[in-house]
Amino acid sequence: MASSITKPESTEIPQCDRGRKILLQLVRTVDATGGVVRHEDGCYSPVADPEWIDLGDAYAEACAFLGHEIVLAEHRFECDQPVSDTDSR
Repeated sequence: MASSITKPESTEIPQCDRGRKILLQLVRTVDATGGVVRHEDGCYSPVADPEWIDLGDAYAEACAFLGHEIVLAEHRFECDQPVSDTDSR
């Protein structure tokens, strides 16, 4: 017996478009807060929180996937060097 069930038209965004939209939101958020700094060992972190290396690296990967240019700040930090609250940014 053949199924006669038809799938209703969806108004949802396809998953790949939704993923791209989410990545773009991440990239725009980091860009709006000053971009990222590149550390001595090549890892990235957001200017807004130089110790959050995972987020900076995720941002760089999202930029590469989207074909978006990384907004790179001129500051440089060593990854194992703590950043004090008195640093001027």
